[in-house]
Amino acid sequence: MKLRAVREWLGAAWREATPSFEPLAVAPIVGALPVTTLNALAIWLLFGSSGGLERRACVHVFDAVETLAVAGWLALPPALLAWLYVRREDGRLRLAMVGMGLIVALATLGMQAILGDHFRRQADAALDGTLGLPLRVLMTFGSGLGVVLAGVVGVVARRRSRRAAWLVALAALSALVTNHLVLRDDYANVHAGVTWAAMMGFGAPLAEPVTTWLRSHRGVMLGLVAVIVAGTFVAPPNEVRLELFRECGTSASWVLAQTMWAAPSSDATRPSERPPASSLLGHPRLAARHEPLVPSPVVVLLTIDALRADVLTDRERAKKLPHLSRLARHGLYVPRAVSAGSQTAVSLAALFSGRSFSSQRWTLHGSGQARFLYPATDPTERFPERLAREGIRSEGFLALQFLAGDFGVTRGFTREHMLTEGRRHAPATAVMPPLLAALDALRPDEPLLLFAHLTEPHEPYDRGALREGAAFDRYLSEIEVVDGWIGRVVKRLEERARGRGYLLVTADHGEAFGEHGTTFHTKTLYEELLRVPLIVWGPKVRARRCDAPASVVDLGPTVLDLYGLEGDPEGLGTTLLPLALAERACDAARPPPVAEGRMRRAFFLANGVKVIEDLRLKTVEVYDLQVDPEERTNLFGRDPRSAEAVAAARAHFARTSLPGVDPPFKP
Repeated sequence: MKLRAVREWLGAAWREATPSFEPLAVAPIVGALPVTTLNALAIWLLFGSSGGLERRACVHVFDAVETLAVAGWLALPPALLAWLYVRREDGRLRLAMVGMGLIVALATLGMQAILGDHFRRQADAALDGTLGLPLRVLMTFGSGLGVVLAGVVGVVARRRSRRAAWLVALAALSALVTNHLVLRDDYANVHAGVTWAAMMGFGAPLAEPVTTWLRSHRGVMLGLVAVIVAGTFVAPPNEVRLELFRECGTSASWVLAQTMWAAPSSDATRPSERPPASSLLGHPRLAARHEPLVPSPVVVLLTIDALRADVLTDRERAKKLPHLSRLARHGLYVPRAVSAGSQTAVSLAALFSGRSFSSQRWTLHGSGQARFLYPATDPTERFPERLAREGIRSEGFLALQFLAGDFGVTRGFTREHMLTEGRRHAPATAVMPPLLAALDALRPDEPLLLFAHLTEPHEPYDRGALREGAAFDRYLSEIEVVDGWIGRVVKRLEERARGRGYLLVTADHGEAFGEHGTTFHTKTLYEELLRVPLIVWGPKVRARRCDAPASVVDLGPTVLDLYGLEGDPEGLGTTLLPLALAERACDAARPPPVAEGRMRRAFFLANGVKVIEDLRLKTVEVYDLQVDPEERTNLFGRDPRSAEAVAAARAHFARTSLPGVDPPFKP
């Protein structure tokens, strides 16, 4: 009896829902109202009237119009089906069934476009990827079906009782509020999916009375169509886009940026106002020597995860890091070098290949939880491969699974020591003892390269002496652990490789602690994530601090130069040895540093100007780091230098990127 009752209830609900194309068409239009209202409230509470009331009003207007535009396009398929349903006199049940299937299919395709990559990662992580494809299909179809069901449930609830309708609308409104409170930085796809479902859930219970009202107000309907067209084809100016994307709920802007908007034009100033390009760039390379700096060099390259530049430039913090401070005092110290990206794989792949992210080929590689985009098939030679061709032995002590040679990030070591499993970050206690043992076993007169990546400090910052308290204090505590291991490496080099031992230290990227509204790393290309320390220490190296720009990509040519080998003539880096040996001035012209990540690009010019362009969001930022190191004042369109800087950045990436290959979005 219970099964029969459930079947009858489902049949009744289906009969009520099938002719509901018109309410499903109006639902996203109605749902746009709470979305824009909550967006405006969130923007006002978080940012107030920063940028001026006029700009803030412009931001709100564009957000409302764009939300209505996207809602209008979402409403189009059920609106067409509603028109067909009304015109037909027979076969309505078949049309209703086919129509609902079509709407679910379109919603599934939409969710695939929005969340497809996210679902792939989640499916690969579950069950170690053994059911990756079926799980991905299930997630995508379930999300598309969920959007439609949110609308259908709202329609059925409205026809059953007003109380049920308001409960559904309230649940959808709660989802929208929660959407503003969680995952606030760089999860636009997730926010878009939640917004779409919540719009349907909120709008469907209220759609029928709104539909009735719209039928008697044709002028309002024409006005809505005009707004939808304007919101689709009229893109906001760059400064408004940047304001919109500061708030995570502006999902319509994210959708339109990827589908309709063009990149802002760099032609913002008259040619007569632009400085000559030669004053901004300057590419002379510092030539490598043709013999080793010392006989049989022993080089240790250490990269430290998430080490910010200001950890060493701040005197009070540096006091707690005696070994790093000693290296900085007695070697070549570049206090604010530029990382090649804010993600470990991106930065280290550039360091080892000499090529930026968009200059390499990235494909899905690995299995299960480790399946991500990596340069596994990229043909660019990594510098350990070059050393191997010259008969120079190298060993890698790998704390991350994707540093194994088949992933392409650090390919080419004579011997690999994989010291972790899965996605676990091996601690220094697992990485450093075998490296020290390799130094203890060093044979006389044998050249050698040793590499290790230390995953301290890394969120959740629980490997230092300090396990509780503020995140930044725990972060510093982990760096103190690293400093202790560096002291041991220095001691071994002085004992086992005296007169031929070199230590190169840098970081893969920095770390954010609330700057620009973000935490941890990967999410932006601002200075807190790109500026890292860089140290070259060893025989004949002069004690020298160079504040001029350098890049972690310079370390590959520097390592090769220590062995008397030329670097890649097409690579971005150039050897640091002429600076380390005081053969060149610190401000000698060098290739401009660049960084990439998540379809963002940063370009540093010789005059202190930095360009950040987001290819996904279609935004441009230009900062003068000499007067604005915290990157608060965007000069794009305001300063005569900005147009030339943006043009130079775009020309550089057009020249160095793989022809015919758009850089992928690497999560």
